[in-house]
Amino acid sequence: MANSTHLIELLVWWWILLFKLFIPNHQFSGGRHLAEASKSREFVPREGTIKTIKSETGHGEVVDCVDLYKQPAFHHPSLKNHKIQMMPSSYPSGWEAHSSAPKHVHIQPWSENEECPDGSIPILRTSAYNRHHSTTTKPSKQSNTLLNHSNAIGGIYENNGFGSYCYDLYCPGFVQIDKSYALGAVLRTSSFGGEQQTMDMKIFKDDVTGVWWLRVQDALLGYWPAELFHDLLSGANTVRWGGQIYNTLVAGRHTATRMGSGLFPGEGYRKASYMSQMLYVNSTHYVVDPEELVQIVSKPAGYSLGLHVQHGTPDKGVYFFYGGPGFSAECP
Repeated sequence: MANSTHLIELLVWWWILLFKLFIPNHQFSGGRHLAEASKSREFVPREGTIKTIKSETGHGEVVDCVDLYKQPAFHHPSLKNHKIQMMPSSYPSGWEAHSSAPKHVHIQPWSENEECPDGSIPILRTSAYNRHHSTTTKPSKQSNTLLNHSNAIGGIYENNGFGSYCYDLYCPGFVQIDKSYALGAVLRTSSFGGEQQTMDMKIFKDDVTGVWWLRVQDALLGYWPAELFHDLLSGANTVRWGGQIYNTLVAGRHTATRMGSGLFPGEGYRKASYMSQMLYVNSTHYVVDPEELVQIVSKPAGYSLGLHVQHGTPDKGVYFFYGGPGFSAECP
């Protein structure tokens, strides 16, 4: 497996090659409490906005439909002359066998009654964006350290190391081409003990152009351009699946941020969060099951992971339950 795995290790922790993600039912989304999303926002349209949609749900999200060619990606100095790629030039071998993604459904409430026009992409209007664009104060630099993160991860490892990362479209780089989903927006959640909401995701490298594509459900959402990469131009050597929270140790205690549904893996299906159908692309460009998985749980008193392997089963394959409540008497 030396230097063989095609994966990108940037942005949100759950960006992986091919898997089905359970969407938990709790009050956190995208690393922020949903109460933040429900606060009234300063109405500062993004550059290139041609339409604005305000969610009618209790979250009150505001989404700007931004001209495809004026999206934040092109603020990146390496992408000033970038030509948008609308379709992949190549796919991994055996892709068809793993392309039974569900048709587009409204997994984000903001798009239930309205959608962005053709030629635009939806961008969530965040409080961070409003603060930056309603004052002259420059944002402080963000640390890239992961020392305060707790992880429950199962993956394949060759070399270690973290690069810089940024969530959603707040930093320029990712080029979005599809109007179906707004990165960072609230997702529909599963019912405890009832109906389960899942999301099918794939990341793969286009070996002709060198870009890394992201597919969500049946939509090619966008890609990370080749201009952003050096080592990843030839592939990656680490695959990770799992959960991550940020722990600032406020008042000297562990954060109460829940991972997944907030329940430990032992609670099982319809209660604990899970990821299933995990696959990766090997050095011969075939989609295969991962082997020799290593489990990493950095704070077992607060979060955990339970790995299961059922090779050859299309509904599960390699999968795991994960999560936990964070702060408790056992995790002070």
